[in-house]
Amino acid sequence: MKLQSCVRLAAVLALVSAGTPAIGQTILDSVDRAYDPVRSMQVRFPDEKVRDAQRALKDRGYDPGEIDGLQTARTQQAITGFQRDHGLSATGQLDAATTAALAGDDAPAAASPRMDEVQDR
Repeated sequence: MKLQSCVRLAAVLALVSAGTPAIGQTILDSVDRAYDPVRSMQVRFPDEKVRDAQRALKDRGYDPGEIDGLQTARTQQAITGFQRDHGLSATGQLDAATTAALAGDDAPAAASPRMDEVQDR
């Protein structure tokens, strides 16, 4: 019975020590700094703006993966490619400039069919 207790105690100590910071380290030092809770939430919950961007990216020949409103790594790669090809800051994030460019707001005024109609009058 004592042997089992010692084995259990050793197992508990191993688990506790695995999550304990090293000497001279704080708990914050051992936290994964790459984890971003806000970004984590964006990936999990569908967003209509992301879904619209995915559709626009796909229509323009960029592969965002499934059109699901989730900002996945594949969607970010498509956004980055689009941004790079359109002279935008290639962040992979769906910022205002990228959203405007995807909506066609970056087209020159002369290229607009409406503008051509007005100029012909």
